[in-house]
Amino acid sequence: MVEERKIERPTAPVFEIELDKTRHLKFDFNALALAEKETGKNLLQGASWLDMSASDIRAFLWAGLLWEDSALTLEDVGSLIHPGNAGEVGKSLENAFLKAFPKSGNNAVKKKS
Repeated sequence: MVEERKIERPTAPVFEIELDKTRHLKFDFNALALAEKETGKNLLQGASWLDMSASDIRAFLWAGLLWEDSALTLEDVGSLIHPGNAGEVGKSLENAFLKAFPKSGNNAVKKKS
């Protein structure tokens, strides 16, 4: 007889970000794939982070928020970012992305950038 065990499925960590309200970023591979499709950048390569445009930041934020609110559009997310919070949004994105990967992943990303 086979013993039944519940297997915990790991999930990507979730990070709070203050925009129009408290929202939650999650960078699993679904989010990364969406951001890559929108930007054309491979976000697993550290060099991609060196030249982020406004469109890239918007797409990355959108992809990280969709898990919580699937109705969000790129334009919706773009209206949440403005010159007064763009720097903080960028820092939050980078921090959430780096913390979403194990230590070895963080080092790999930093070495490439």
